Amino acid sequence: MKKKARHLEIDFLRALSMLAVIFIHTNAYFLSKKNVFLIWDFCQFAVVAFVFCSSYVFFQRERLLDLKSFFAFLKKRLLRLFIPYWTFLIVMLGLITIKEPNKINFTFILKNIFVIGGIDINWLVLLFVLFSVLFPVVSFLKRKKPWLFYLYVIFSLASSVVLLFYKPGFDYRLIMWLPWSVVALFSWYYVKHQKQSLFLPLTISVSLLLFSLLTLVLSSTHHSLTQFDNKYPPNLYHLTYGLFLTALLSFIFKARFFLFTPIKISLSFLSKKSYSLFFIHYFVIYVLTVFYKISFTWISFFVCVLVITIIIQLILTFAGYLFSTAKRGPTI
Repeated sequence: MKKKARHLEIDFLRALSMLAVIFIHTNAYFLSKKNVFLIWDFCQFAVVAFVFCSSYVFFQRERLLDLKSFFAFLKKRLLRLFIPYWTFLIVMLGLITIKEPNKINFTFILKNIFVIGGIDINWLVLLFVLFSVLFPVVSFLKRKKPWLFYLYVIFSLASSVVLLFYKPGFDYRLIMWLPWSVVALFSWYYVKHQKQSLFLPLTISVSLLLFSLLTLVLSSTHHSLTQFDNKYPPNLYHLTYGLFLTALLSFIFKARFFLFTPIKISLSFLSKKSYSLFFIHYFVIYVLTVFYKISFTWISFFVCVLVITIIIQLILTFAGYLFSTAKRGPTI
């Protein structure tokens, strides 16, 4: 069976985003240092880039699904999302039971299983679960009910504007899919126009201009300009920042430097394994901070977590290869 060609640009973006996520989570312990805080805040583009990559891959291969193929797609997608997550969850709940047993109760476990609460990083799993349902619906509306599609566009943009001035008093997970849809809709537009020579320069310019204007507006109202404070759920200030950096990084990717084979292989690995790396690095951070409480600097902690995470992933990848080889049996 012929392997699907990888999108090198998407690999580049996803790999950098994975490194940014690890930096964000390791250096959350060192934010009293001004230089660390600035780099930490700069790295907050990561989720925007992740959502862009996932949306891009869907819309690039977009097809109109009937009811049967929709459920087949949804089943395959949900298994890919939940099996790694639930595997991670079993390990994490075991560790939490050992060190923080007071946290473990039926409600906590239930929320974690259905990604509606509990361990803080599972909101991203929920977002991709929601998008797994939403993307085929959006694809259908775009072709069959365009007026509903454009209504969805208007509501998603409007929500990101409203969130500049209003913070919901309820769980942000209930509405986060709507402002995050701005990124998904941008990726759809990107797929349609990416071959136009001026598309990326114009995207970079417009997103930077909007981000700069919103910075002035928010600063005049004494609103926090920290990206983290504008991310849950995301408002237009955070989204334009993330889209600006995503477009800029896509433009930078055009340099042939990133096609150098060792770099390309490394980026491809980080991209292909980004979902499992996301869970592994969180597990590593928990073990190092709760079980061992080793003293690190902000740089050494990032490097240590990154290296251990990659080693664990390599071991799992090799074990998976051995298992699949044994399952196929000997070849003649």
